[in-house]
Amino acid sequence: MIKIKATATVIYNCTLTDKDEITVRKYAEENGLSIEEAINEIYCEETDIELDIYTISSDSDFITEEIEVVSEKSDFVTENFDKLSELI
Repeated sequence: MIKIKATATVIYNCTLTDKDEITVRKYAEENGLSIEEAINEIYCEETDIELDIYTISSDSDFITEEIEVVSEKSDFVTENFDKLSELI
């Protein structure tokens, strides 16, 4: 049995609530930022502003970035690989 660990990035499509949109637009205006810059600054940096970007969201895709073998235990398949591979 081969156990693996797959690391992936999940891509979400999100819609800000009306309350969060007002918060973002106000922050952008007060700080001379674009909407995207304001969202990133509020969400990713330490501010006292609460912003829940996942309130209205759906996952739409994912990208596998890395696959790592965690363990390779000897089992029925490993022990009988030669015979089994002829069947496939």
